[in-house]
Amino acid sequence: MKRTFLVTGYPRTRGTWLAAFLSSGDTLCLHEPILMFNRHFPPMADYIAGLPYRNVGISDSCIPSMSSLFALVYAESPVLVVERDKATCLASLIRYYGLTDRSRLLRAEKAFDDTERGLQHLEEHFRTVKRISFDSLATLEGARMAWEFCCPGEPFDQHRYQAMDRIVCNPKI
Repeated sequence: MKRTFLVTGYPRTRGTWLAAFLSSGDTLCLHEPILMFNRHFPPMADYIAGLPYRNVGISDSCIPSMSSLFALVYAESPVLVVERDKATCLASLIRYYGLTDRSRLLRAEKAFDDTERGLQHLEEHFRTVKRISFDSLATLEGARMAWEFCCPGEPFDQHRYQAMDRIVCNPKI
């Protein structure tokens, strides 16, 4: 039986890194899979249902702003929320993408506001929500907590974490 899990938070909360870290053995965690389907939810859900892995995760910062849609299929799936200060995340996004155009900056701020509202109401849509701090992912204990929440029954590999902790992951731009 396939088990799904969701990973979310603001952009710049290690979602890409978590997707890589949580993909091991019979577990695959996809980063922003909805983008592969031009933000069309049904074909994405069908694709995920057809994947031949026992555990499948979705790591995506859009989950909070689309929580009612995600909950239609994944309401029973555990949701890991990586918490990091909104202003810090937005500043990191601006630096990373070089957002100097005023209209792009305003769109980013609106998206962050939508995410903030969604993050406040995830428990209304999903049965199991666990919140961890962004900083905790820089510790063995925090990474273990994230792993065990998302991949129960799969052995945590301390050496994998120690090797991956040095890796900086960013999506293609």
